[in-house]
Amino acid sequence: MLRELLRSNHDEESLSAIFKNSEIVKILHGGDSDLKYLIADLEIVTNNVFDTARALSFMQRIPILKVA
Repeated sequence: MLRELLRSNHDEESLSAIFKNSEIVKILHGGDSDLKYLIADLEIVTNNVFDTARALSFMQRIPILKVA
């Protein structure tokens, strides 16, 4: 997803500012590869990221929640 954004006409600097800003919560779903791409190729270390896929995976391990 991020690669497509960067290949379009979006400004890389503004995207970098968003991902580095700890006051903005970045919500991703299965963003592991996106985060690796940001670090490896663009040298952007993200702050304040919430991954819904990881949250679901964690919730599924808690027997009392019984998330389908």
